[in-house]
Amino acid sequence: MLSRSAQLGICYSMSSTLSSKVEPLKNWLNKNSFWREDLIIKESPYGGIGVFSQGPIDIEEDPLLLRIPKANLLAPKNSYIYNLLVDYEPENPDIILSEGMFGLVLTVIYELQCHDSSPWFEYLQTIDFNNSQIPVCLWDTVDKDNLKNTQLDLLNFLDPQELIDFYVEAIRFAHKNLDTLPIPSILNIDNPDLSPKLLSEKHNDKLIEFGKVIQSVISRAFLIDNYYQLALVPAADLFNHLSPKTKDGKVIDRENIHFVCDGTVCEVCGEQECDHEEEGEVVDDDDDDDVDNIEQEPRKSSDDSESITSISMDYIYEMEQDELSDADTDVDPEEASTLSMEEEIAVNGADHDLANELSDSSKCCDVVLIREPQEQHEFEIFNSYGNELSNAQLLQKYGFIDMDDNPNDTCLLSIQFFKQLKTLKEKLGNPKKAKELDQKIEWLEEIGYELINEIISAEDMEHNHDEEDCQDESCDQKDAEVIFPESWPLSIFVKNIDGSCSPQTYAILKLIELKHPYFVQKLEAIDNEKILIKNIQKYLLNYTEKELKSFNKTVLNWCKNRLQKYPDSIRSSKHSEQISTIINQEKRILHKFIDLHS
Repeated sequence: MLSRSAQLGICYSMSSTLSSKVEPLKNWLNKNSFWREDLIIKESPYGGIGVFSQGPIDIEEDPLLLRIPKANLLAPKNSYIYNLLVDYEPENPDIILSEGMFGLVLTVIYELQCHDSSPWFEYLQTIDFNNSQIPVCLWDTVDKDNLKNTQLDLLNFLDPQELIDFYVEAIRFAHKNLDTLPIPSILNIDNPDLSPKLLSEKHNDKLIEFGKVIQSVISRAFLIDNYYQLALVPAADLFNHLSPKTKDGKVIDRENIHFVCDGTVCEVCGEQECDHEEEGEVVDDDDDDDVDNIEQEPRKSSDDSESITSISMDYIYEMEQDELSDADTDVDPEEASTLSMEEEIAVNGADHDLANELSDSSKCCDVVLIREPQEQHEFEIFNSYGNELSNAQLLQKYGFIDMDDNPNDTCLLSIQFFKQLKTLKEKLGNPKKAKELDQKIEWLEEIGYELINEIISAEDMEHNHDEEDCQDESCDQKDAEVIFPESWPLSIFVKNIDGSCSPQTYAILKLIELKHPYFVQKLEAIDNEKILIKNIQKYLLNYTEKELKSFNKTVLNWCKNRLQKYPDSIRSSKHSEQISTIINQEKRILHKFIDLHS
């Protein structure tokens, strides 16, 4: 029987959080951010730590829960090691240690080593790295054998190569900068030139430890903007996840909050308005700090500046008005901040500089309410870690799955497609005909897939009413972004939400069957995009009833074939219960399509 949290589609917060460290975190928030003081951080009945309101909240009047200046985020560009990350020349060109998740993970490792001298010490202490989930790519052999031919396997999520390559590069970085920075224990391996194979064989314990840090970081990271890229946002990662549900064949979001951040800033300096783009200027990131003095340079603590008793919303509003006036802009001050101006909320221990930063919403990140917390959930406030994520994606990124039949789950059938394509070439017995099929696939790869998605996206976005006069406040179709697989083989699947087949699958099947002269004349030879889009709609996205019946029969056979590819039985392993749930859900999806078209 499913647990209460599974029945409600509720999962633990982003990573293990230590409840004993919550009070120091709240103190940090008071000094470095605006945190709504009537929120309660406590054990959640659904697991782990959660954030609760004391009752109903008027969203219209006061939606803001957290505002934190970007300068206070735990991000590589805010860390003392950033210049070293930029200077480092990797041996593996695919791993740029100053960017993305690579930079953030290394930043966290070195900030942890600083202990209480790190500006984020109180926050980092809340993360239980030791008891974090192990990345699925580092699961043991029995677990991976149990996962053969599942989505995780087909999407290559079980391959640890990238993680190992990153670890090897991180060890090299640590050794190269030994004269400047002491090597963190997790990176302290005598031979920095170990091969990935020897590393995993001789130092597996440290590799697992490194993997836990990655899982803790990746499960908490937020995309900030063009400048900061990924960062950890203290307190924003405390909210539990509430899974979406289905209604009338559509995925319905249920989270209470959204993370809001202005991402349209200069990649060079992080400002909204600057001269870098106009001048084409490239700034050397190394100019800001002296690398040789990296250990001796004291970092400013929020305790060092002049404190005031509290910062009221009116005070921040006045500052915001002054800034707008000084900038001589036409921005409506009512739209410049999400802070409530009608009620004073104390920010104890905050200083004037913080108040000034909080007054500029463009330089901050906000957590705002979009739906009122419900009494049925004891007024717990939930986030969503991705309303479009499948179980395979949730497990890879966050270390959990939706036990309650994730509506975003799909079952890939690309292996079955390629097998049929190979059989078709063999049956043709004609090298010229086989080459014609390859010609179609090449066109699909280079041109067709992107345009097919563009057409499908436009059709999905169409309203059944005039968008200008839409009175449905819950309708967000105008702003929704349709996310498609990055490559055409990943678009060949059946969907859990309604047991249907992806429209791309039908288009690809029709492309394969399209007579070659039509393909050349109507698709391959067309340079005008508008004409090409019309032709794609006519020749690839328009089907007769007979064609659909034939395509569905083909996909049905693929589903039956895929059902035979799962392991006959699940061997007992560390994650066998979770794996059993994954496989059973995937089988249900395949059976949905079979039942619809048998």
